[in-house]
Parts: sequence; structure tokens; C-alpha cells
Amino acid sequence: RKWDEGGRLAREIWEARVKVLGAENPYTLASQSTYAGALSESGQFQKAEVIQRQILQITEKTQGPDAPSTIFALGNLGQTLTHRGAYVEAERYLQEALTRFQRTGLSAQLDALLCAKEVAMLRLLRGYPADAEKVLTEALPRSIRGLGADHYITLFIQRVLGRALADEGRLDEAEMQLKETL
Repeated sequence: RKWDEGGRLAREIWEARVKVLGAENPYTLASQSTYAGALSESGQFQKAEVIQRQILQITEKTQGPDAPSTIFALGNLGQTLTHRGAYVEAERYLQEALTRFQRTGLSAQLDALLCAKEVAMLRLLRGYPADAEKVLTEALPRSIRGLGADHYITLFIQRVLGRALADEGRLDEAEMQLKETL
């Protein structure tokens, strides 16, 4: 959690890899992504966003739209946009990442389930609890199968599902869902 120090080190590694491997090398991009993540975690969302857009552009060009690294880049950009408060744009990127995870058969992976949870949270924040419920109801069985019933992501999905049900006015179902989660 020492984001400034971690960011400095990640930047040094990224810059060294650019010199040795080139800017489009997957290892270079991974270091660049780590640096952007440190920026985002330390609240430097605009700087992180610029870098994450570069990573997305390069990975789509060099590895293709359905490569896992491209899908992760979409999700990372979506999360940074969420932190920055750009909910509509964030949802668009996260939904696209989720669609690509599903299309490539990777929808039970941790990052795909995080995208589903983030899309649902954005739908809730924007006043669409039924949409959030649909996303979470589809994600929950995948999370239980892939990660287990006690995994923190599964529990997080269940908690957000409880909130969606409550926001829909389905308080008995919400209470039951939240008690099960607890």
C-alpha cells in the first residue's frame, strides 16, 4: 500500500523495459499497467487514465480485441473512470470488457466477475437496480463455481445483489440475500 514508492519503482521498470524491449512488448505493457494502477490507487486518476488509454490502444493493435491483456486493459480503464466519477464512460468500458470475457469463455475468471460487480454497481449508482440485479444474478453462479461460496468476490456480488433487491423495493428478498451473505 505504499503507492508512491511502488509507482516510482513501476515507472523505473517500465522505462527500462521500453529501452530494452520496446514500447509494445507485453512485458513492457505489464509494467506500464502496474505504474498506471499505482497512479490510480494514489488518486492520480487523470494520469492513470491517459496511460491506460495508451495501453488499451496498443494491446488492441498488437494482440487483438479478444486477447486477455486487451480485455484487462478495458477493465482497468473502466475502474479508473469509475474512481474519477465518469460513470457513463466507465460503464461502457466495463460492459465491453464483460462482453469480451463472455465471448472468449473467460466469464468465470476473477477479473470478469469484478467487471460484472462493477457494472452492477454503476447501474445502481445511476438508478437502474433491475439492470444491476440481472448482471449479478448471472454472475453469482459463475462466482460460486469458479471461486467458491466463501470467496470475497462471491460475497461482494451477493452483497451488491442484496442492495439491488432493496433498491427495487423487494425488501424481503433483499433481507434473505443479505442474511445468506452474512
